Amino acid sequence: GVKMAAFFVLLYRYFKKNKIIFYLLLVLNLLFIGYFAQKVTFEENIVSFFPETEGAQITEYVFDNLKVKDKIIVFLSSTDSIKAIDSETIIEAADKLKHNLENRLGGTLIKDVFSEVNKDAIKSATTLIYNNLPLFLSDSDYTRLDSLLTPEAIQQQMAKNYSSLISPLGLGLKDVILRDPLGIGSHALSLLESFNINSNYEIANNHIFSDDGLNLLMFVSPVYGLGQTGENEKLVEVIEEEIRKTTQSYSNLNVQYFGGPSVSVYNAKQIKQDTTVTSIVATVIIVILISLAFKRKRSIFLILAPVLYGLLFSLCLIYFIKGGISLIAIGAGSAIIGIALSYSIHMLAHQNHVSNIEQLLRELASPLTIGSFTTIGAFFGLLFTSSPILRDFGLFSSLA
Repeated sequence: GVKMAAFFVLLYRYFKKNKIIFYLLLVLNLLFIGYFAQKVTFEENIVSFFPETEGAQITEYVFDNLKVKDKIIVFLSSTDSIKAIDSETIIEAADKLKHNLENRLGGTLIKDVFSEVNKDAIKSATTLIYNNLPLFLSDSDYTRLDSLLTPEAIQQQMAKNYSSLISPLGLGLKDVILRDPLGIGSHALSLLESFNINSNYEIANNHIFSDDGLNLLMFVSPVYGLGQTGENEKLVEVIEEEIRKTTQSYSNLNVQYFGGPSVSVYNAKQIKQDTTVTSIVATVIIVILISLAFKRKRSIFLILAPVLYGLLFSLCLIYFIKGGISLIAIGAGSAIIGIALSYSIHMLAHQNHVSNIEQLLRELASPLTIGSFTTIGAFFGLLFTSSPILRDFGLFSSLA
């Protein structure tokens, strides 16, 4: 304890005699840590809440690869049921919205926008069945072949084919009829109907509508996953901007969207806002209390300066250690402001009970240093937890 106090006293005496060196080193130090502190990247991945245990890693893997959660669904409908917009206008608005989104974000923030049924996909499924028809035929199909090959059955099937070809459905059925005029694979083709959820949607002009025909559905696939809210924030902003432009271009058109990425973005915004508000409120309350407790105005600066320096110092070291940190951990780490301020307040309060600075250093250097190391050790223990966000919180708090 005595040696520690003597060291700080010698340091104080040296810089008291060499104030130019002190201020020069202070400015250079602030510039150095400030420069690297601002280069730290802040991550907003909510998956960091998951602990890195074996079971949690499986959960995280499933969560990361559950692609449906990353979709953003856009609904286009009429705002007025009495003066409803016709489906052709809704389709036109949807195509325009899709075109604008793909032009602005295609390949950077959006993988694709799905709004139309791909006829080639249906044709490919039909081709797959006919290329492997024996695999799809059941025992009942083989017994049915004899009845299909009779003259009467062939004549009836040809008449049915003729009726189908001259009907509006002829264009879609032409390839199937030419490939299978006797309908041998008709039962196998009916298996495709099991993938059709008839009660949930309907197709109009190759576009997907809800079963009541009032809502057109579009599916936006972002490049980044649900947890990467920093990247998806720009995506959500552009989607909202393009939706505003589309609704302004078409009267009585209502466009809404929903999806995991948009929910995560707004949750992250709320966390940032709450963190900012609580930090500002806490700082204001602290400044008021300090003003009431200490008559000297510079006391506010002397108490807050070490805390601000500690925050910059922590971010600077984090840049060299890992380059980035969870923004949520930074927000939670603001709780250490109160702990850090207590050291400054204790130092200033004790100054009223000593005759000079050297006596202050001799009496407080040892207890405050030991106390600070116990606090650092408590936060440092979080580095051994299995949760990445808790490790970030522990690293930031222990270094600050």
